[in-house]
Amino acid sequence: MGLESILIQIQTTLANMKKAVAALLLLLLALSAQGRIVRVPMNLKGEIQQPTHPFAKMMRWGPDPANVEDAGGGSNCAACTIVVGLLEQMAEINGRGIEDVLDKICSYFPAGVIQDSCTYFVNTYGEDLITMILNKETADEVCADLKVCTNYPTCMLFPAPTEPRRTPAARLTFEAKLAAQGAKETPWDFLKALINKMGNLHEPIVDLDDDLFSTESTLRGDSWRGFDCHDTDNTVYPGRVASSHPASVDFNCNGILGTDPNTDKSYESELCSGPYQGIGTVVVGDSAGAHFELPPNYFTAAEINATTFLTPPNILYRLENEFDIPYRSFGTGFLNSSTNEPVVSIYEALVRNNLCNWGDYQNLGVNGARSGSISTGSNPLMKDIARDPQTDKPVLMIFELVGNDVCNGHVATTEQDMTTVPEFKANVLAALDFFDTVLPAGSHIAFVGLAPGWVLYDSLYNRTHPIGVPYTSVYNFLNCLQISPCTGWMTTNATLREFTDQRSINLSAVYPEIVAEYSSNYTNFDMDYFSFVDIFNSIITTWEAQGGQTWQLIEPVDGFHPNQFANALIAQELLTMIQATHPDWLGPVNPNNAKIAQLFAQNQQYHWTPGK
Repeated sequence: MGLESILIQIQTTLANMKKAVAALLLLLLALSAQGRIVRVPMNLKGEIQQPTHPFAKMMRWGPDPANVEDAGGGSNCAACTIVVGLLEQMAEINGRGIEDVLDKICSYFPAGVIQDSCTYFVNTYGEDLITMILNKETADEVCADLKVCTNYPTCMLFPAPTEPRRTPAARLTFEAKLAAQGAKETPWDFLKALINKMGNLHEPIVDLDDDLFSTESTLRGDSWRGFDCHDTDNTVYPGRVASSHPASVDFNCNGILGTDPNTDKSYESELCSGPYQGIGTVVVGDSAGAHFELPPNYFTAAEINATTFLTPPNILYRLENEFDIPYRSFGTGFLNSSTNEPVVSIYEALVRNNLCNWGDYQNLGVNGARSGSISTGSNPLMKDIARDPQTDKPVLMIFELVGNDVCNGHVATTEQDMTTVPEFKANVLAALDFFDTVLPAGSHIAFVGLAPGWVLYDSLYNRTHPIGVPYTSVYNFLNCLQISPCTGWMTTNATLREFTDQRSINLSAVYPEIVAEYSSNYTNFDMDYFSFVDIFNSIITTWEAQGGQTWQLIEPVDGFHPNQFANALIAQELLTMIQATHPDWLGPVNPNNAKIAQLFAQNQQYHWTPGK
């Protein structure tokens, strides 16, 4: 057996071991809902608020000075209420009894951890749940009886019943089961996989050579970063420009390798040198940059069936990607949507200009990231970037933080409840100081300001959420539990919305100040600011001119993030702005593109299909 074969065997074995460890970690996090193993506070977006468990060192954590404990059962209460409500609606819509729904629901999930947890739940608690639902209890009443929601009737998602129908006998039976199994256990562990992302793993789990690139799709693999074409050699990875490897080695994983027989030069030096060496794409930011998405059909009773959670990308695949789809985001999108929704991105535009850029992308977006988590703490997110100023190509970095610096799960009414202007400026400058040490010369940073959050309430307040209640009811419920993605914008309180709007405007104004005052301080990059307010106003105008309405640009389940149509329009508008102000940032069109396509089209193919 040759050395290469032995290395491949070792690589496969270690990769499987690492995936197994990652799966175990996900399971342990899923079981931790109320401290059965460890306490992991989360909000409905699945953001871990505080590193209080022994697996913290395996993750990256951002400080959240605005963190408070969930109220009334928090995300567990939300999970219980939403799912029981869906079960009740499914029984009614399908004309089947709740017993039949519970008999079949677990088969809808992928085999393994999620399906097994579902089966355990149904076998253990199904009879009590059936009794309560047959007694016509609302989902809010059921979850109060199950002691998952502790602030009923103050916090309610569904309309209050005309008369209480709670079931004392079922409640006592359930409480006895809880006492027998340990007071801290919750029956909703498997539902955490549906509503919460089980931790934020911001570096590839499967990475044998520790170069921060992977051969796997999920777990921060090539959904997020370019595919590692040689995961046992840390001198081979996307974005490299200097190499001592022979021409037969694709040292930067862009699919271009070999020697031109007519010139005896390597194809890489012949087709990708000088002004055409290329530039990478990097996104640093939050869930908007990562493209967070909770599928609406997961939360619509009429659409839940045997294929809902199995259709690619299935629920387990989505979980492993933290319910983000960076491969269709405005920054690093590259894979067409199966639903014919447009995919346009900065990375795609750079590849279109120059095929030497193929595969050179990094999406470091993290759900819940704020300016402090980017640059401060023991493990700041900025250090997840994979770039060497001596050996790698320059990058075009999109630095975006659209709202978490003003968003909290509780009511924010003072300076201390949100990131202050001085704090925001200090955090951004700390990140820039670091980037100047790792980015290759000739890089560029495009700041994207905070989002126009006022659009959210204005567009959705009078519409119905997929769960079947008005968005205002969802806002009030999540705010009551103190787990809202953004209490300041997703609220019926107009004064609080205006307070949040003003802070977001003030924080966005920091970026042009930094560009004006500090540009000369940095050696390896230039920078400029692009207003997200201007971007979004422009795409709304474009969308409405095509007959659309603003609410159609917002993710319907969380009511907070730009959806796929919005991501494509954001990319188009941002590209237009960059082209108008800094056309050199996009690089020249490579006259060798046709030859590259002719010779290496088979190499420049993405290695996977989302879901299984």
